[in-house]
Amino acid sequence: MKSVLYAAVAAAFLSFVQAHGSVEYIIMDGVTYKGPISLDVSPPPLSNSPIRQISTMDPIRDPNSENMRCGQNAATTADAIATVTAGSDITVHYRAGQDGSNWPHKHGPWQVYMYKCPDNVTADKCEPPAGGDKAWFKIAALGFKTNRNEDGWYHEEFFNNRDVSATIPKGIQDGDYLLRLEIMALHIAGDTGGAEFYPSCTQVRVSGGTSKRSAEAAGAELAAFPGAYDPEHPGVHVNVFDSNMNKDTYPMPGPALFAGDTETSAPEPPSTSTDPDPAPEPTATTTPGKSCKNGKKKKRAQKAKRAHHKRNAHRRDGL
Repeated sequence: MKSVLYAAVAAAFLSFVQAHGSVEYIIMDGVTYKGPISLDVSPPPLSNSPIRQISTMDPIRDPNSENMRCGQNAATTADAIATVTAGSDITVHYRAGQDGSNWPHKHGPWQVYMYKCPDNVTADKCEPPAGGDKAWFKIAALGFKTNRNEDGWYHEEFFNNRDVSATIPKGIQDGDYLLRLEIMALHIAGDTGGAEFYPSCTQVRVSGGTSKRSAEAAGAELAAFPGAYDPEHPGVHVNVFDSNMNKDTYPMPGPALFAGDTETSAPEPPSTSTDPDPAPEPTATTTPGKSCKNGKKKKRAQKAKRAHHKRNAHRRDGL
């Protein structure tokens, strides 16, 4: 009887987990954009959504799959392009299945990447390069919350029906990008091939960036999808239930974080003005009128003194 009950519970759990999930919404510059449910559940894509629709909510288990770019057989476009200010936060929420249940997993990192579309291509027509071409830079990597295993992962916030945020770097170029969100679920990653990947791409237009050059030119380490993760990387093939695993010991897969370009712009050119230099400010503190009066007084005193000496001389001669 117990075995029958266990089998029923396991089947129910498996059915739930197999649904897995997708991005429910993303908030940028105060605007909430809803994400489409996967194509196998809700065929029509959402109007006015910048989030590209995926074909199924099932995870990707092979990190070398072409689906690692934007999700399971993801659409090559979405209806809208979201605007976002460089230096601002984006806020993301995930759902499970088609009914908006809480995200079912809580172990593993959440990472965010960006791909700069060519200058003459808008985000809704932007197609990331195929595997092998490194073009994505990483702007967020949230793993364990602390160096205590029991404090859990940021990923667990989704499990608890909460949002998680990341910052768009200030030091990037303005223009159109694909924003790649990725949950890596590691609850069965102790087995080779057990890691589950849930990538999603959102079309964005960045303004307010302070960089005048590409992220690569600014020193960003670029990654290719597929190709960024080795299935045997210790952050992919890993037992996350090891009590020694924490923020300090978990090796984050993928490239280094890019915080933004530190060179914001070229120096200002020297002035070419032909205007004459302004006259120097006077530094004297005396009043010219007062100086003139003092000079007249001095002359009268000298004249009176000479007359006095002259009278005295006449008196001596008379004696």
